[in-house]
Amino acid sequence: MLKTLRKFTALSPTLFEGKLTRSGGAGCEPDAREGAKIYEFKSWSPNSNDDDVGSLGDDEFITVGGTSAFLKLANNSYSNPTNSYTQFLCYLSNITKMEDLVYIFDKDQLNAKGQTNAVAYIKLRFQELMSKPVEQQQIFDVIWNNTNGLTQDLWKPIDYPSGISKAQAKSIFVNWVSDTNNSIYNFITAR
Repeated sequence: MLKTLRKFTALSPTLFEGKLTRSGGAGCEPDAREGAKIYEFKSWSPNSNDDDVGSLGDDEFITVGGTSAFLKLANNSYSNPTNSYTQFLCYLSNITKMEDLVYIFDKDQLNAKGQTNAVAYIKLRFQELMSKPVEQQQIFDVIWNNTNGLTQDLWKPIDYPSGISKAQAKSIFVNWVSDTNNSIYNFITAR
């Protein structure tokens, strides 16, 4: 996070580790906030044999080595109930538009492990997560039930002047998830 903030001075967070709540689920503490924007910084490494703590997600400190944080996210295979997946759900429940969510991954960590296209790799891991039937339904439900305006941002009234049913929106969401080039994945960056 500090490396990115020093390098990209246009980022000027006004709050660090601020608490957010989520109705019916675990709360979260985004790394940084700038107005309505939520910033989450990840120094994850993609390989399963990582053993340096600096490359591991917060939820990996207990099991140094073993499954990488990326694979834990993709498979939603956490042992800790408060983890990166529940954090993601919390963020989705608190934003008013997808542009308000920014995940910044450490490109150097990914490149060091041979990932020449860090963003494409990360998008695939999120796609794996969002394609799992249970998680897909949970993620969709959090978005659909977001009363802050995220649903209207994604399924704009101008595109659906007669409104959109939950079933129609879910079908569209499934199509979005199937395409990592879809704007639903624009919250992912690597620096």
